[in-house]
Amino acid sequence: MANQWRYHLGVHKTATTHLQKVLFSQRAELLAQGINYIPMEELRSVTDPIFWKLVLRQWHFRRAIRSAAPVTILSEENWLGYVQDACVHPIYPNLEKRLRIVSQTDAIAFLSIRNPAEFAASAFSEALRHAPNDVSLQATRDAFLNAGSPWLDVIKRIRRFFPRLRVWSYEDYRGNEEAYLSALAGIPVIVPRIADPVETARLPTETINSLEVMRAAGELLPKADELEPPPRPTRFQMFNCEEKAKLTKAYKRDLEILRSEGILIARPTFTVC
Repeated sequence: MANQWRYHLGVHKTATTHLQKVLFSQRAELLAQGINYIPMEELRSVTDPIFWKLVLRQWHFRRAIRSAAPVTILSEENWLGYVQDACVHPIYPNLEKRLRIVSQTDAIAFLSIRNPAEFAASAFSEALRHAPNDVSLQATRDAFLNAGSPWLDVIKRIRRFFPRLRVWSYEDYRGNEEAYLSALAGIPVIVPRIADPVETARLPTETINSLEVMRAAGELLPKADELEPPPRPTRFQMFNCEEKAKLTKAYKRDLEILRSEGILIARPTFTVC
């Protein structure tokens, strides 16, 4: 087993795909320095069968993931739950069952969080691509407007399994990717130019409205990407300005609490050649 395990746990819609693509692109360079990043395809091929059952013991996971490197990096947002599980209250309701399988109390874990006013809209949009009949616009809106920012509760639950948890904000990550990826790896990481993935971009308002009309009519919804894209798409917003302000205020409060507790990673400095 590796001397040190470093877990990136997501969450969904916080540039996790970008992070994973960067780590994969730099895999050879990282391995030369004793850091083994397990690619997503390899990781999921091993762990997905375990998670489907959710009854196997932790040692199955440890046997399944093998690494002889001094440091091993794993990044998998689905260990918290699937993206549709981010559209309910409390978010990721099966988090404990899932993390119990992969937890290592001596591992260093990292979590990215995002303003719930934007996170909810992006998570709902992504859920429409994968499980449109498992989510609804009104239910997702109600879940966030009634609960406010969900992050302190999520972090408290995660720390039961990963006490050494560090957190950064999606907003800080954007434009400072090298700093945060370097914090994750523990060494400077060069970030190549990688375009934002089109396949995970937020759906346009028109597509979401079409699906909601079908839902109201009692129809079984197709996956969002099966619909014809609108000719003049507009960016979907789940909340009005007043609602956004309320959620943003709650989010800023959470960030201040996390900062005061020493859990939030301020923009770290690494010298990257």
